[in-house]
Amino acid sequence: MELEDRFWWIEAGEIQDPRHSACVHVNVHARMSDYKKLKGYAWKWFRHACGQGDISSRDKIILWAITERHRAASFSCRDSFSYLGKMTGLSRGSVRKAIDSLQKHKYIWLVPEWERRVIKKSLGATRKHILLVGLGYLIEKEER
Repeated sequence: MELEDRFWWIEAGEIQDPRHSACVHVNVHARMSDYKKLKGYAWKWFRHACGQGDISSRDKIILWAITERHRAASFSCRDSFSYLGKMTGLSRGSVRKAIDSLQKHKYIWLVPEWERRVIKKSLGATRKHILLVGLGYLIEKEER
């Protein structure tokens, strides 16, 4: 199975409005084989997001956990809300509220692995990924 088939947000074609998209071009993905370099970009993205001032402290701590658990292979965080809660000391309900808020403010996408172009508020037991909106854009901009 091709990478783009399993993780539909890793695209070979042109990404429409990359600044507001969580999609990543395959060339960016390929250049990020150095995990330390990718994490550096993810933390730069995080600092910028936290500096915007439109998200609460609860949202920032969950965004921190998502950024910390961001994976290079999938360009996503696949952890359950329960795990993120254990990681941060927040209840699963608080994590859910933070995820909803971060989606509303367009910092993250919550997407199913196998369906193309579906962004949902709730995915239930479906294998889900949390994507960072604009990370691919930041990497492309910095790598030029």
